Amino acid sequence: MYTRISKVKYAGKTYRYLRIVESIRRKGRVIQRVIANLGDLRLIDKDNLYSLCLSLSKYAGRKPVSIEELESLSSLHHGEVITIKSIWDSLNLNLILKDSQGIRRKMNFDYPLCVFIMLLNRLIAPKSKLAITKWQERIYIESHIKPKYQHYLRSLDYLAQAKEKIESFLFSRLTDLFSLSLNLIFYDLTSTYFEGGSCPLAKFGYSRDRRPDKKQIVLGLLVTDEGLPIAHQVYSGNISDKSTLKETIDTLKKRFSIKRCVFVGDRGLVSEENLNYLIQEEYPFIVALRKRNSDEVKNILKAISGNYIILNDILHCKEVVFKDVRYLICKNPQKQENDRAFRDNLIKLVSQELRQLSKRQDAQSKLKQAAEILALRKAKRYFVIGIDKQNNFFFNLNEESISYEKELDGLYILKTNVQGICAYEVVKAYKNLCQVEDAFREIKDFLKLRPIYHYSPTRVKGHVMVCVLAYLIEKILEKSLKEANLSLSPREALDYLSTLRLVENKISGQHLFCVTTPSQEHRQILKSVGIKSLPRILQA
Repeated sequence: MYTRISKVKYAGKTYRYLRIVESIRRKGRVIQRVIANLGDLRLIDKDNLYSLCLSLSKYAGRKPVSIEELESLSSLHHGEVITIKSIWDSLNLNLILKDSQGIRRKMNFDYPLCVFIMLLNRLIAPKSKLAITKWQERIYIESHIKPKYQHYLRSLDYLAQAKEKIESFLFSRLTDLFSLSLNLIFYDLTSTYFEGGSCPLAKFGYSRDRRPDKKQIVLGLLVTDEGLPIAHQVYSGNISDKSTLKETIDTLKKRFSIKRCVFVGDRGLVSEENLNYLIQEEYPFIVALRKRNSDEVKNILKAISGNYIILNDILHCKEVVFKDVRYLICKNPQKQENDRAFRDNLIKLVSQELRQLSKRQDAQSKLKQAAEILALRKAKRYFVIGIDKQNNFFFNLNEESISYEKELDGLYILKTNVQGICAYEVVKAYKNLCQVEDAFREIKDFLKLRPIYHYSPTRVKGHVMVCVLAYLIEKILEKSLKEANLSLSPREALDYLSTLRLVENKISGQHLFCVTTPSQEHRQILKSVGIKSLPRILQA
C-alpha cells in the first residue's frame, strides 16, 4: 500500500485528492485499487494527518521518528582519516606488514591497525603512545577494535624487527605505482635529542639541534629525487657521519638491487676512505668537499685558471679534471660579497673587543679572555694572539689565513666521477640534496619525532619508523595534489580536511554516523587520492 495524489477536473477546475491505494493484478494486468480517499489535499488538516500516521504506526510495530529525539553524541575525524587510508591501501601496507612479520603464532591484537592509528596520529595530532589510547576515540575507523597501550608498544617492536623487509616490499610497491627511475639517490644525516638518558642508543655527539647538553640518536635517510624516502637507519648518537656511508651504499646495492644510480652526499660524509670506496666500487657520486683544512681543495684552487662559465644569474662555475674525477668550483657573486662584508665586520668588531681588554689584567688573563672572545665569535682563523718577550699580551691579523678566506668567499666545491652530463646538471643534482633536509625538518617539526618517550632501542627504532612511514604518505599526498593541479601543501590539505567530520547521532535507539556535507574543495582533495564519492550515512 502507498499514497497517491489523483487529479480530478470538474467545472473547469483541477482538484487534487490524497488517496491510499494498493496494486493488484486483474486479468493479467496490474491496476490500482483505492482503499481510502482522504479528501481534497487543500482541505486536509495536516495535524490530523500526522495524528493518523501516529495511530497507524502502532499497528506497524514501529515507533514514529521525531526530530526532538535526535541526539548528536560526538564529532569524529573523518576527512583526514579516509584520505590517509586511501594512500595506505594503495601501498598495500596492511598486506606488507603482515607478510613482512613472518610470525606464525597468532597475535591477540591487530598489528597493522595499531601501526595505522599511530601513523594517523603522527599526521593529524602527534601524541605519546599512551595518549593515543584516548585520542583514538576521536577518529572513525571501520574496525570496532580499540587497541590498548601495550599493543602499540609491541607493534613498535614488530616494526623494528621487520624494518628491512618492510622497506624492500615498499620499494617494490613504489616502483609499481610510480615507475621509479632511480637516477639520483640523496643521503644525509640528522640528530635528535632525548629528554632522558636511559636509552643505550642515546650518546653525546655532534648535535645538529644545537643541544650538546643532551644525549641523542643519529638518523640517516635515503630519498629519491622526488623526495620519497626509501630507507633509513638509526645510529647511536656518537657515530661519525663518515662511518655510515659504506653501509648505505651496501643497502642500495644489495637490498634494493640498485646497481647504477648517482649517490649525492654532503660535506660531512666525505673522507678519503669513503671516496676511495666509492671509486673502487665504481659507484657514481656527487659530493661536496670541505673548503677549509683540506690540502685537496688548496691544490684545486691553485690549479684553476681562466674565466668562470656563467651557468645562471646567481651561479658561475669552473671545472678541473684529474684522472677522470671532475671538480666543479661554483661561485655565487652575491654570496661572495656577503661573505666578504660579514668577515670585514667581524674582524672590526673583534679587534675592538680585543683592544678594550682591561689594562689592569695580567697578560695571561688577557690571553685567556681573548681566546674566549675568538671562540665565541668564531674568529680564531683571522687572528694571532700571544704573549711577547716583555710579557705583554698582543694580537695581530692572520693575513695568510684572511687571504685564503677571500679565495673561498661565495664558493663551494663539488667532486664527481659522473661523466656525460654538463656542469649545470651536476650542480642541480647537488642542490636537490635539500630534499633530505626538508624531510628531516618535516619529520622533526610536523610529525614530531621529538620528544622520544621510549628507552628500549627496539622501540626507539620502531617510533622512528612510524615517523618515516608517515612522511612517505605525506610525500605521496603531495605528489597526488600536484598531479591534480591543486595548489595546496599536504599540511594545508589535511588541515582543511579536518572540517569534514563524521557526526555520531542517536535516534529512536539507533546509532547513525552522518558525514558532514563536503565542499567542492573537499571533493577535489579526496578525488586526488582516488576517493570519488562519500556515503552520507554509515551504520555504527
